[in-house]
Amino acid sequence: MGTMKRSSHAKQMLAIQLLLCALVFDSFVYVSRSFAAEMPAGEKRTAIFRLYASYMDEFPEVRGISALQAMALHRRGAVVFVDVRKPAEMEISTLPGAVGADAFRAHPDHYRGRTAVAYCTIGYRSGLFAKKMAEQGVPVFNLEGGILAWLWEGGELLDAGDGAVKRVHVYAQKWDLAPPGYETIRFGFWQRLFIK
Repeated sequence: MGTMKRSSHAKQMLAIQLLLCALVFDSFVYVSRSFAAEMPAGEKRTAIFRLYASYMDEFPEVRGISALQAMALHRRGAVVFVDVRKPAEMEISTLPGAVGADAFRAHPDHYRGRTAVAYCTIGYRSGLFAKKMAEQGVPVFNLEGGILAWLWEGGELLDAGDGAVKRVHVYAQKWDLAPPGYETIRFGFWQRLFIK
């Protein structure tokens, strides 16, 4: 019985230590100035596409589409944007007419005749989504550079009431690469773990 209590106590102490480390790390990340925020504008734009290129190995079969190409489709009413981000991110802003990933997945036939373009912050999550949809026989393009590339090309963002906004959720500090003039919101360490 004594050995079991010591083992349980050791596990509790380890859990507390891990929690404290995570809290310190989260505080450090939150308080420290973002390297991305200090970058000149041109470097931010370059960083977006460098990051996107580094993710492409995980979904090589997925076809990408540039923000300019997606905008041209949007002007013709020939696109459906599929937002694969978390609801908390989508509440801040979305691309015009975007539908959530769950809604698209449930009824892909509703969007037949339009080009499906998935997006997230920079193109990683949307690339994985497009890969899964392709495995189910549903073609989906991935927006190269995500919502950030869309902004750098002059694309509009809308809030939940379809009003134009200059706010964007960038998920985390690493992707705080929005153009000048945009307010950026990001998750802290715990939010990234627990917010769905």
